[in-house]
Amino acid sequence: MIRRYQSPSIQPRRRWATDVRIFIKVLSCILPVTAALAWLWTDRRLPDGAKLAFAGVAATWIVIVARNVQREFLRHIRTLTNLVECIRLRDYNMKGVHARERGELAELYRELNDLVDGLKASRQGEQELLSLLETVFSQINVAIFVFDARDRIRLVNRLAGSLLDVATLTVGC
Repeated sequence: MIRRYQSPSIQPRRRWATDVRIFIKVLSCILPVTAALAWLWTDRRLPDGAKLAFAGVAATWIVIVARNVQREFLRHIRTLTNLVECIRLRDYNMKGVHARERGELAELYRELNDLVDGLKASRQGEQELLSLLETVFSQINVAIFVFDARDRIRLVNRLAGSLLDVATLTVGC
């Protein structure tokens, strides 16, 4: 793992876990509104217009915080969706950078990154074996056919290819 150089005099910024940040945002929305509603309920001398204005400010605050929570949540959902799509398409170059954070969501990113690393290593080993197999196949002077479990031809050597009039070493996918 390659680490970036960090100056010893500069401390890395510590972030709270995503679930904690979302909880604090929701709590920051609930507490002021609850206090405001309690105050409005008990204060009889405040004019109705002021109560409505204060209720409007509280409702605006709820919308702002809810939108912020939604954006943060959707950002993580999009990132995870992109990671899963890259894995499905066998593109193992993308990683979740949020794995360095703390919390349950960061654990999910770490697990996905570990899955990508395992699949990448497996793919590399498979490519090395295929390369070795192709080298051996090209040296054998007998027609060789390799079939999969469904009896489809998956691999042929040069002589078998000339019998079938196929130019490539692999057939089908």
